[in-house]
Amino acid sequence: MASFDVIVIGAGVIGTSVAWHLAALGARRVLVLERSQIGAGTTAQSSGILRTHYSVPENVDLARRSWRIFERFVDYLGDEDAATGLVKCGYLIAAPEGDKLEPLRTSLATQQAMGIAVQLLNQNEATARLPICRFDDSALIGFEPEAGFADAYLVATSFARVARRRGVKILEGV
Repeated sequence: MASFDVIVIGAGVIGTSVAWHLAALGARRVLVLERSQIGAGTTAQSSGILRTHYSVPENVDLARRSWRIFERFVDYLGDEDAATGLVKCGYLIAAPEGDKLEPLRTSLATQQAMGIAVQLLNQNEATARLPICRFDDSALIGFEPEAGFADAYLVATSFARVARRRGVKILEGV
């Protein structure tokens, strides 16, 4: 009977990433158990939003680090076939007058102070970017042009492929 140092439950984005990172850090006996198939659980339902807009500076920093990985995913994994399906479409957030306004203002200022490219838009500029929305009551509108989304399935299968190359065993349908 085989034994493992680490057993990871789930072969979605998180599980395959954890398995690959463990193997990259030197773990030799890693097993991933997946009830269905790679990327079929909540990963298949993920919108894959990638942004740095967070109200807590530590989360902004973590998101920025993640972005660097997504932007150079092929190099990060050392696999020319690795893919994220990254699309940079921007992230827009707005707040009307009231209790949401100051927290948003503080969050946008924090991001800017941390070097995140955040633009403040007026209502016309926001409408031009997103014509299906109305911004009549928006007192503050922030736009992060570098934000976007990725294909979570591509990310999970890329991590799984390179994890297997590092000796990780992935069992599906268990």
